[in-house]
Amino acid sequence: SEFLLKRQYNRVFSCLADILSDKSNHPIMLCALLVGQLKSLYIIKLCEKERLSQKETMDKCGIKFSFAFDKLNQAARNISLDGAKELLQKCVQCDYAMKSSGGEPGELFAGFLAEAAVILG
Repeated sequence: SEFLLKRQYNRVFSCLADILSDKSNHPIMLCALLVGQLKSLYIIKLCEKERLSQKETMDKCGIKFSFAFDKLNQAARNISLDGAKELLQKCVQCDYAMKSSGGEPGELFAGFLAEAAVILG
């Protein structure tokens, strides 16, 4: 998610190819991990709008360690609240499609990443 939010799309697809070359890594697992991160990112943006403290925000995200929060909070600076919401929605849709459509999960996930690039600009 770090490269995605920094708009380093070549690195995103390069990492994806490296990760998927190991057959024990499945696109559905990667998408599920990304859903979790994007959910936390969206919560951070909502908490920012409500001017909640770092501790309150960490509690709402379920983040226990400040270094993990700091990393996500830094990424949150690169996206609007609406952008975070749209990214999360698209990622959840991709997750559902991978599990229910019968489509090739790797292609569906790559399609989501291309959509994310458009959302992020």
